[in-house]
Amino acid sequence: IEILKWLSTEWKKISENLNEEEISQLRNIFNTSKFIPDQLSGYKRKPSEVYSPLFKLPDCLQDKKYLTITFEDYEINFHWDVFLNCLNVRKQIDSDHILHKVNEISTKANQDAVQDSVCLLNYIIEKIDYFDQLKYYSHSLLDELKKYSWIAIQNSSNNLLQPQKKSDSLLAQPQKVIRTSDSKIVGGKFFVIDSKINFKNKEKDTDLEPREIAKKIGLMVDLSIEDVYESFEQLRTIEVLSEQEEREIINYAKDFYKYLGRQQKLKS
Repeated sequence: IEILKWLSTEWKKISENLNEEEISQLRNIFNTSKFIPDQLSGYKRKPSEVYSPLFKLPDCLQDKKYLTITFEDYEINFHWDVFLNCLNVRKQIDSDHILHKVNEISTKANQDAVQDSVCLLNYIIEKIDYFDQLKYYSHSLLDELKKYSWIAIQNSSNNLLQPQKKSDSLLAQPQKVIRTSDSKIVGGKFFVIDSKINFKNKEKDTDLEPREIAKKIGLMVDLSIEDVYESFEQLRTIEVLSEQEEREIINYAKDFYKYLGRQQKLKS
């Protein structure tokens, strides 16, 4: 630790006394060496295995194995940050980190996992153009994530229409989930995404429409007429217990007929 403190504070002087080739050779030695302690256990990692301290991560991605140690002394910590940023530290989200987090969410499947799912989904939506290009080995990372049950969903018992196949978890695979705007049409077939997921975030770095973003994440957006009819049949069997419930059923039915009308116009 004391050597790292010294190296950080002296790096500027060291580099000023070297030519470009010597600096490049020295950086290469650092970039291929495991010498940066992580925050999890102090395990020493290569620069490429940790994030730049200057790169801002959302709360759900603050995994200590990917974060470097910090120093209490402000000046030393400042020089440490500058030194690390000169090396091959991560300055963008890495696919293995996202996959690790999604696997963790899917495995834990508890309330903390649901909160992490909401956080991560909103972050992906905000940075969708970047994530759309991110690869896991030779294929799309977003396609890889479709294999996991990690999308936060609403408690279906609170909804008028409910999938016949119940879920013991508040997490589901993307292809089994729809947006809230489609819940009146196919809510009897698919789970509805958590209401805290914001597809209309004004801070998102994209011109894509919410439906296009949802499709890239893997949500069910191309609704089949069979699924629509299945949900409507469920709506017809609901026993009306109050005037409020009757009004709600009528609103669902109106949306169903509007959807059918739009489909007829597309065909004609």
